[in-house]
Amino acid sequence: MKDRARTLIKMYEEEGISKERILIKLASTWEGLEAARILESEGIHCNLTLMFSFCQAVVAAQVKATLISPFVGRIRDWYMKKEDGSYVVSEEQRKLFLSQLEYLTKDFPPAYLMYSVNDDLRFQTIHLDERMEKLGVRHVIRSFGEKHPDSGHVFHINLKNPEGVQCNEEECAWFRQYE
Repeated sequence: MKDRARTLIKMYEEEGISKERILIKLASTWEGLEAARILESEGIHCNLTLMFSFCQAVVAAQVKATLISPFVGRIRDWYMKKEDGSYVVSEEQRKLFLSQLEYLTKDFPPAYLMYSVNDDLRFQTIHLDERMEKLGVRHVIRSFGEKHPDSGHVFHINLKNPEGVQCNEEECAWFRQYE
């Protein structure tokens, strides 16, 4: 992973593109987190993705990742599905999620938070926003789905949904300010 990232950086630099403008995407596995620690120390910016747990986010902050792409709620989906296929968040799970937010610090990487108003898991993003605001973590929060009631948890993946496209464009624009 580290060698491939360095090779990519070198290729871009040979084309006149500074490594400051490049973000290396890594999985939030043990290997990816360790690679991000080393690459970030070399000035190579990393985006840690496939982040399914809060402990992965904590480690990402500890290794000074430039950006994280958490899958808020994906880890809980398996036990929140009801017989009719919809999802519900129990009070116990809500309290567990809120208690995890106490581990968030001001050193958390910048974050673009978004959710669908039709998503049963939207409260997690709203609480995360409140905690980040309190700590002074650079972030923005956006809600989508008002015009598309069928927009659910992963609406942003559907590029036929105009709000999914809008969300992706806004997220990219927001992170460009850190180039």
